[in-house]
Parts: sequence; structure tokens; C-alpha cells
Amino acid sequence: MKSYTLKELTEYIHRVLALNFQEPLWVKAEILQVNHSRGHTYLELVEKAGESDQVSAQVPAVLWSGTKNKIKKDFPGNLEDYLNPGTEVSLLVAVTYHSVYGLKLTVQNIDPAYTLGKLELLKQRTLKQIQKEGLIGLNAEKYLPPVIQRIAIISSPTASGFQDFIQHLENNPFGYNFDLRLFPTAMQGANVLPELLDSLKSVENQSPFFDCAIIIRGGGSKLDLSAFDHLEISRAVAMASLPILTGIGHETDFSVVDSVSFKALKTPTAVAAFILDRNMEFVSEMDVLRERLVNACFTNLANQSNQVLALKGELHHASRHFLDQSQYVLQQQINKLQHKLSQYLQKRNGELDNLHQKLVLLNPLTVLKRGYSLTTYQGKILKNTDELKKGSSVETRLFEGSFTSEIKDILYD
Repeated sequence: MKSYTLKELTEYIHRVLALNFQEPLWVKAEILQVNHSRGHTYLELVEKAGESDQVSAQVPAVLWSGTKNKIKKDFPGNLEDYLNPGTEVSLLVAVTYHSVYGLKLTVQNIDPAYTLGKLELLKQRTLKQIQKEGLIGLNAEKYLPPVIQRIAIISSPTASGFQDFIQHLENNPFGYNFDLRLFPTAMQGANVLPELLDSLKSVENQSPFFDCAIIIRGGGSKLDLSAFDHLEISRAVAMASLPILTGIGHETDFSVVDSVSFKALKTPTAVAAFILDRNMEFVSEMDVLRERLVNACFTNLANQSNQVLALKGELHHASRHFLDQSQYVLQQQINKLQHKLSQYLQKRNGELDNLHQKLVLLNPLTVLKRGYSLTTYQGKILKNTDELKKGSSVETRLFEGSFTSEIKDILYD
């Protein structure tokens, strides 16, 4: 069996590769790592086995700065957005082998259509899964108050969409006040997925302090927005306790997050306008109800006034009737009383007449008129002679006149 030195082996491999890969070829892979140095971009490309994260192949690649600048001239969108960990790419590469540095792929071109197709496939897969899990429309069932004031904002503080949202709310012509709290989150690049998940968890933990949560960012390419098609993000939004509004900034294409949110709007400014319109609609409804209440009060007062007037008339009539009846009854009672009083007086007058007759008969003058006299001694009526003595002076009263006598003698029966 023939043996080789290590250098001979590496040179043999180099010749084999050089003979079999004389022309560049297209390679499909996922970017595992990205490093930039002096304008060059160094990639670690992998292929994973099926749906698992197990790596079945791994090769380094390099995109030299000169080649990168040439690709950028005709590239649709931002080239850097395609060179992120987790992105599936189709690269035109030259295959080289170095005896010291090993196998390396030199990138000569990038096919953006492949990456976008993969993203669309991922999106459709995510949509199918959340439909299977019954998450579509779940967040739309959450209660959104008629007046929105306490808002949790998931966005990047440097995003133009965030600034537009804040200005639109704070400069509203109605004078509405809002309590806004920002949960800073990367809106593009490799950190979007973990930071977005962390922010959603933080908002969920503090959900009693907010009326709703919003996810906003400015416009971007489909690759920029790919994180919003991720299954974990979509689940977190769908199952959130708060209603979540989205203004992710793309006009024509809805993300999966848009599909599971309470309401999806096209831009951050549109989210602000929706909040203002909702609050204004509540105020308008309150104005209408206030006007209805005032009108109802006036109508009720008018009806009550009419009823009072009607009751006043009825009361006057009833009072007049009652007074007439009472006066009649009172007159009847007076008549009865007068009759009884007349009878009583007549009876008493008869009794008085009888008494008068008795008094007349008992009057000493009446007796004296019949020829009798009344003798008094020392101011007392004299009834017998036991009180008298000779020489006593007595007064005798006749019917007409009186006289005084001196006792000369006392006779006893």
C-alpha cells in the first residue's frame, strides 16, 4: 500500500479540487457565524440535518471587500441584511484548498431570490403551525379599553418609526395625555429575535400596568422583517395578556406577527392615529350621550312640569271639592250642634224658670207681702224668745218698711 506525506496528501487534494471545480458553483447553506475585518466578511457556512439543529456539514467562506463592493452595485436592497446568522443563502463560490488553511469557499456572488424564497417558506410554515395551534384571532379577543393611555412600546429608541409615533401622539391636537414606556429592542440584525422575545416577556410580566402594547419599527426589506415571521415571536404575541398593536412599517406584505396581533396597521404613525381616533371616538360618544342626557333631562323636566300643572289643577279641584264637602259636613254638624244646644238651653231655661218660681216662693219678701213680718235681734233672725231679755231692742221688717221695738215683757207658752 502506497503511503503519502501530509504535504503530498494536501497537494493531491488541492489538485483534485482544482481539476473538478475549475468554475465557480452555486452552494446553498445557512450562515452560522459572521465576522468583519478590514472590509472583508468571513462566514461560517453550515447545513443542518432536516428540522433539527444538528450540523451535517460546515465550511468557512470569505467575501473579499472588492467583490463585496461589486455585488452591492446591482444588489436589490442592503447586502448586509443577507449576511446574518441564521439566514439561508445561495452563494456563487470558488472552491479552494490550502495545505495549511484547508478547504475554503470564496464568495463571488449572492442570489437574493433564494433567501427571500426561504423566508417565504418559513413564513408559510409558521402560519400553518399557528393555525394548527388555534392562535389566529386569539389576541384579537383581548379587551382594549375605549380610552388608551398607558402604552408599552416595543421598539428601538433610534428607529425613525418610534420617533414618528411619539411625535404624533405628543403633538395631538386634542390635548390627550399618554403614559408611554419604551422597552428597547433591536429592530434589525441578529439580535432582533432574542431581544424581541425578552421585551414581550417583560411586558407580559407588567401587563396590569398597561392598556395595550405596540410593536413598531420603520420600513425595511423583507429580510429585515423576517424575525416577525418567527414561530416563537408569533406565539408570544398571540398568547399575550394585553392586546398588541403592530406597525412594523411594510405597506403590502403582512408578517405572521401582524396576523396574530389585536390589530395590524401599516406604519407606526398609523398606530398613533388609530389610538387617537379611538380616544376621540370615545369622547365623541360621550358628547353625544351628554347631549342626549341633557335633552332627556329637559324633556323629562318639561313632562314633569306638565304633570305638575295637571296635578296642580287636579289638586285645586280636589281641594275645592273637599272644602265644599267639608263645609257641608261642618254646616250639618253646626246645625246639629245648634239644635242640641237649643234643646239644652230650653231645658235649662225651664229648669231656671222652676228655680225662679221656687226662689220667688221662698223669697222672704213674698212671705212679708202676705202680711207676715221678720224680726231680727243683733242682726240674726229671731226664731224664739230664749235669746231675748227685757229691754232688748229688736228690728221688725214688714213688706213695706220696718220698725224697732223694745222688749217690755216676755211671754212663754
